[in-house]
Amino acid sequence: MKKEAQENKTKFKNNGGITLIALVITIIVLLILAGVTIVTLTGENGLLQKAQGAKEASTDGEIDEQIKLAYTEWQMDNMKGNTEDVATYLQTKLRTALNDNELVVNKEGDGIYVVTTNGKDYTFTASSGSIEVETAVERIKKSTAVADSYVGKFADIDADGKVDGVIFVDLLTGSIKETQQYGNTNGTYTLPTDVTANNVNSYYISQASYTDSKFGTHEVISPKTTTGKKRFYIMDLTNFTTAAYTDEEDETKSYPAYTSYYWYKNAYSHMSPLITSNDFGEGKENTRKMIAKWNAAGTTDGYTDSAQENQDIWKHVGTKYSQGWFIPSRAEWSAFANELGITTSNYNSTYGLSSYYWSSSQYYAYGAWLARLGNGNMSSYTVYNTYAVRLATTF
Repeated sequence: MKKEAQENKTKFKNNGGITLIALVITIIVLLILAGVTIVTLTGENGLLQKAQGAKEASTDGEIDEQIKLAYTEWQMDNMKGNTEDVATYLQTKLRTALNDNELVVNKEGDGIYVVTTNGKDYTFTASSGSIEVETAVERIKKSTAVADSYVGKFADIDADGKVDGVIFVDLLTGSIKETQQYGNTNGTYTLPTDVTANNVNSYYISQASYTDSKFGTHEVISPKTTTGKKRFYIMDLTNFTTAAYTDEEDETKSYPAYTSYYWYKNAYSHMSPLITSNDFGEGKENTRKMIAKWNAAGTTDGYTDSAQENQDIWKHVGTKYSQGWFIPSRAEWSAFANELGITTSNYNSTYGLSSYYWSSSQYYAYGAWLARLGNGNMSSYTVYNTYAVRLATTF
């Protein structure tokens, strides 16, 4: 009996060992199977990825179909006499068809339209009926490569078909991230570095070729999106001027056309404290401050003993300022001249520019900074002199 009990005890130990080994093996097998299952579901070519890809392909296919259908409807309506432009027509139709009130359609070239919806851009070429799909990020990166500087090209800032100016700073190009200089040390400027490919607006070529008598023949750039940071600074193609006019409040008073302006004639020796900046990026704020200061003449908010003069520039730029234009700061004028390669020998003969231009930057109580293109530098002049003015803007 004792021998039999010993044998049973030995068998139990052996069976227990076998059971434990089997359990470990079973767990390992289950872990392997679980890993295989996870990879199958979530891997690069997994079932979930394939399902997501199929869903996106289905969505892309639906959008493709709706774009082509909407364009066909435009063609039919156009034959019946409808004169609505293609981009507007497509946008109206597709917003309803795809239930996306944020959908936007932009014309990117002759017969080329970009439909932005669902985080993607669908580039539709009417002549071939083809549609290229890119994510918004891919498109932004593609259009903002560091090598693609658009300095010297033209800008249509509201995509209305009218060229508004020439690009003189592209904030994405690498060379301008460091301090630059035009002429003497007064022309030093440093451009901001907070504009990157990931936060900037998206742009497109709205005209393949445009010719200006002074700035040559170049592409025209327009904004596709306006929710990001602005990438470009542009300068107007012509000087700011004022046509002859009669005073609205006193018709007995009439004024001639102006092609040059006082900075602020009667503020000579009275501009204290200075309220403007020399820095790049400050021209718009300088312009706002000086318009307000000039309008406050005769009050405690204005400069003492600084009566308004009809030929002061701040009387005349208010309307353009409300449209986004401003008188460039000292550094912005320096950037314009340096980035476009303006020299004492080509400023007038090639570009048709005047010798002197007012900046929006004060120098001291008597004067303001001037872009002396004919001399190749920045210098200060008294505010009762009259010089040309040219406006800049951003987009």
